[in-house]
Order: sequence, then C-alpha cells, then structure tokens
Amino acid sequence: MVKRLLYWLWKVLPLSARTQYAILALANPRFLVGVVGVVFDDAERVLLLKHTYRGRYPWGLPGGWVGRNERLEAALARELAEETGLDIAVGEVFHVRSGYRRPQLDVSFLCRYRGGTFRPDAEIAAMRFCALDDLPPDLQPNQRPIIAKGLERWRGAWAVGRGP
Repeated sequence: MVKRLLYWLWKVLPLSARTQYAILALANPRFLVGVVGVVFDDAERVLLLKHTYRGRYPWGLPGGWVGRNERLEAALARELAEETGLDIAVGEVFHVRSGYRRPQLDVSFLCRYRGGTFRPDAEIAAMRFCALDDLPPDLQPNQRPIIAKGLERWRGAWAVGRGP
C-alpha cells in the first residue's frame, strides 16, 4: 500500500531529484555490497589470505565491504591495500553473486599482482599464491568455482592482450 502511494506521488507531483531518490530508497530493499579480488601473478597462481577471524575456513580471497558513496573499484583497491600492502592492479568485473540468506551482493574483479611486500595485520595472518590444483583444504568452499572462473577469464584476457 505504501509503495503504491509513493509511486502515485511520483507521478502526480513535481518532485525534485532528491525527493525522487528518497522515494526510491524507501520503496526498495537495502543490500550489503562486497567486493572480491581474484588476484593472479604471472605464473597464474591466485592470491589467498589467511583470515584471523574465520574458524573453519580461514583461507579465502581478499575483499571487503563497499562504503557509502564508494565506487566498487575504489573499495576493492582500498581493501587490497589494507589487507595485504601489495601492489595490485584492479581489473574488470567477471562474476557477481547474490542469493545469500541476508540481502548481500558480491562483485568479483580480476586483478593482477605487480609486486610489493606483504604486511600481516589483526585481520590477515598470512598470504600465499596457489595454483588451481594446490588450493588449501580449508579454503572457503564457495570460492573454488570463482577462482576457476577467474583463471579461465584471466587466460582469455591475456590471450588477447586485455589483462589488468
């Protein structure tokens, strides 16, 4: 009923862009937006981080949450810098996932490792580069297919000279 009223107001009143945005915000669900970096080195190994706060599956891809008014690429660059201290180029989006129990959307980017020295912190205990056939057994299970898809896209991107 409220939604119907808001749309009627939209149609009959001369509303400012700000008011229109407020109506859209009220009428639509909120989502958490996460960014994930699938970072490959020149040997086609993927960067994995050992997270200090994850119990059963401590190993996983780098990433984090997007802040208010933050661009996705900027959020991932910030998270990569905070979590690793490495020099990493953020490339193209290659995978988007939703369907979690909570309203959440994860956007995965293809990234390239360029160098640097890893710095552990309170959130990340260790890092390592792994070949697809050498992923740790305690890696987040839902990340294995994302890594495989990323490697396939990585090989295709480099084959035509479009790599990050």
